[in-house]
Amino acid sequence: MAGNRLVEDPDSDEEQLAVDGLVRNKNSRFVYLLTFLSAIGGFLLGYDAGVVSGAMILLKDEFALTYAWQTALVSSTIAAAGVFSLIGGLFNERFGRKPVILCASFVFTLGSLLMASANTRTALLTGRVVVGIGIGLVSVTSSVYIAELVPSRLRGRLVTANAVLIAAGQLTAGCIDGLFAYDTAAGWRYMLAMGAVPAMVQFIGFVFLPETPAWLITNGQHEAAKAALRRVRDVDTADVDEEFSVMKMTIEERSRNAATNGCKSIVKDVLRQPALRRALIVGCLLHMFQQFIGINAVMYYSATIIQSAGLREKSVIIWIAAATSAISFASALVGLSLVDKIGRRPLILISLLGVMVSLSILAIGFQITSVYSPLVTYEEDLPVSLRDNLCGSLATCDACVRSGECGFCYHPDEESIPKQGSCLPVAALDDYTHAAAGRCRNTTLAEMRGTFWTFDSCPSPLYAWVPIVGLVLYLLFFAAGMGPMPWTINSEIYPMWARNFGIAAASATNWICNLLVTTTFLFLLENMPKYGIFWMYAGAASIGAVFVFLMVPETKGRNIDEVEGLFAVPWAESSAATLPLEKPVQYVHIRGLNRDGRGLSIDSDSD
Repeated sequence: MAGNRLVEDPDSDEEQLAVDGLVRNKNSRFVYLLTFLSAIGGFLLGYDAGVVSGAMILLKDEFALTYAWQTALVSSTIAAAGVFSLIGGLFNERFGRKPVILCASFVFTLGSLLMASANTRTALLTGRVVVGIGIGLVSVTSSVYIAELVPSRLRGRLVTANAVLIAAGQLTAGCIDGLFAYDTAAGWRYMLAMGAVPAMVQFIGFVFLPETPAWLITNGQHEAAKAALRRVRDVDTADVDEEFSVMKMTIEERSRNAATNGCKSIVKDVLRQPALRRALIVGCLLHMFQQFIGINAVMYYSATIIQSAGLREKSVIIWIAAATSAISFASALVGLSLVDKIGRRPLILISLLGVMVSLSILAIGFQITSVYSPLVTYEEDLPVSLRDNLCGSLATCDACVRSGECGFCYHPDEESIPKQGSCLPVAALDDYTHAAAGRCRNTTLAEMRGTFWTFDSCPSPLYAWVPIVGLVLYLLFFAAGMGPMPWTINSEIYPMWARNFGIAAASATNWICNLLVTTTFLFLLENMPKYGIFWMYAGAASIGAVFVFLMVPETKGRNIDEVEGLFAVPWAESSAATLPLEKPVQYVHIRGLNRDGRGLSIDSDSD
């Protein structure tokens, strides 16, 4: 039987093992470490958004914050982040990715400490602006850093992990808020100060990380670029010299083309090429729809939705809000596990359809609670000067709290159903914490008698479960798709030389739209019923789904040349492009001998 046995060829086995090892391009643990340290930038973004939502419950009382001041504290951070996401793109090109992230983590640490030590509203606002500067710098740089250092076959998943850490930051913030919510005097200081901890971890960690090879090659530091590649590639299975040569050739070719065409500006070079122009439009519009489907409005109203169930204990409300962040984080992990299985495009479409349904449920829930809003049935003994005012003419709690000048005072029964409701003028236009007169003039004494005051929401324990269901479903669907996918797709649709500009432009679009939604939300709240706002966001989600279906191609498993080919065709054809979708294979140069003694060479196919 020996003659029938296949004779093993040791040389052939060694060559096959070499090819298999190179194709797999297994990364060292260092790649995952640098991804984690870079993704702390996403964590900081999520932490800041989450911690302010919880801290605001205490800050409203501490600083007597009006709606305008609450909006200013949120929007100032977003505005600063938007401006510095654009500036960060310029800094990335001039100084490198690593120095910008180091600067961002230092600035975020400084801003956190400024907020925690604030004794006035102005000082608090200053800290919010400084934090926004750090967030803007790191939001545009962390994705570029990961995309330029990790192997292309892992890029989608690891950039998605960066976005997933946004949800992790929100969850951590919720838990921190819950831990310190019991300290109503100084708890908010600890909440805001804790943001400095991950920022310092990122700063210390990045001191020991390399600069990206792409930036080093662009700036003529070739030996440093090779050294950086060796640190992030498994030296036993990767041909660093070949990868370096391909990157160097790509960058030099772009420089030659720019000189030939007389176009030294990356912006002009991107805009003059139809494929890249379409890719940029898609990348920016994905971020626009991410904001226009109302994520900030939903997060802003999460505590209000919970309060509408009849809960009044601030610490309990904060812990329940933390539970909703846990749901969001769990869903983000599901999205991370599916991104390379079902693809980016199906995940976004499922996410948008789910968001549209959940926003509709939220709108219906708010509409029901508005229709069945508690009635004004109790006549207060008021001074003559306060008897003939707007508040006395309002018949429901919903109309009372929407007026901007009044609050609702009520006594709940054994089942938390509000009874004996009255609509009273607030103490002052910059102090909504108690009424100008009546039972709720002193809220501490009123609560001792079982009477409660609200100026921004109405208790509705019988129907509050409807918007709560909508809230949970919204977070589930958003976190799995529309939360991380715009960042992931933007890291994949630009060639190496245009990636920094493309991600910077998309990030700036995200922050600008975020600011637009945040600053207009108060105006909409004063001029529209709550349910109308969420119906509007549901409409934006439906338009976004049509946009993705018609104009966003699938990028899973495609190299940059194939992606450029997808955007080279007209809009209507790009989503239905018929390029074969295969498992991602990375071809690299192999130095060795064939069995016949000839040199073995497999050309690299890389971006």
